[in-house]
Amino acid sequence: MSTGVEVQSAVDRLSTLLGRSVLIEDVQQRPVWWCTRGPVDPTRMRTILNRSVDPGAAAIVKKFKLDRVTSPVRTPAMPEVEMWSRWCVPVRHEGRFLGLMWILDRDESLTEAELGPAINCAELAGSVLAQTRQSAERIRLVRDELVARLLEGPDEVAVRELARLQQIPHDALIQVETPARPGGWTLPDDMSLHVV
Repeated sequence: MSTGVEVQSAVDRLSTLLGRSVLIEDVQQRPVWWCTRGPVDPTRMRTILNRSVDPGAAAIVKKFKLDRVTSPVRTPAMPEVEMWSRWCVPVRHEGRFLGLMWILDRDESLTEAELGPAINCAELAGSVLAQTRQSAERIRLVRDELVARLLEGPDEVAVRELARLQQIPHDALIQVETPARPGGWTLPDDMSLHVV
């Protein structure tokens, strides 16, 4: 079972090998792993500094249907969103789209034939992102079961298990919102639970 640390090491090696900046983002277009080599365009700088993708840059995925590609695609320079030319390598696991790898290629000198190591790195990232999603789903299911137990009545064991599972301090304050607010745990009857 591979880890995020192994993916970061692979990204670092790939960036050094290609002499270019590399970024891997998840399916929600959040940066997960990256390594910077040399100058970067304003979009990449903001992505790294803000740990999010500008809406104009994010729209490129839909414009070029990059969530459907199965092999590397070069995107052209787009001055209107302050992006240089770059290679986009899909990050997939067992056919499921999990994210994208972006390799800056300002002068468009990197050829598709040179992308073998990038494809291997994207495959490693895909397997780790899939493991992470499966783990998050398991945690969500256990959390929902514990919350359901608490909705039935007081249950000190469920409280302790839920606090440990969600890494919440034992003395944390919990607030229920109605109607439900984003960012909390969903409860029945349009309510949500939030750690205060």
